[in-house]
Amino acid sequence: MSDKPRWSEKYRFGIAEIDRQHQQLFAIFWELHTAIGEGSDLEKVNDCFDRLHRYVMTHFAYEEQLMTEYDFPQLLAHRQQHADIRDDLQALLSIYNETEESEVKLGIPHKVAEFLEEWLEEHIHHSDRQYALHLLDRGVS
Repeated sequence: MSDKPRWSEKYRFGIAEIDRQHQQLFAIFWELHTAIGEGSDLEKVNDCFDRLHRYVMTHFAYEEQLMTEYDFPQLLAHRQQHADIRDDLQALLSIYNETEESEVKLGIPHKVAEFLEEWLEEHIHHSDRQYALHLLDRGVS
């Protein structure tokens, strides 16, 4: 488990609310990852999925509101990245929710965990840093 991304200072942007939300995303990811690794029952995994899905939607809306308010020049491209992530996550969750067989169902969280791992590392560390620098230049903290 130690090779999975964990919150660290490299993800801190210096924008308090964004940093708090990113920390929460890592926490939910680890809760899901742990539930999968421990072979938790489907109810626990379902709960993690549900909270993750809701939190991602809220987080993206907040980021996009800030980018709009502070005229981030790459807003449309970043919004498209969010849409792609939402679509990918929704597709995985739909497959999970429509699957009846518990052996198959338990394999899906691994795919979601891999997807989230890549997203946490790449999107937050690289893409989000671009808008964070823009906001910091405009005095947001």
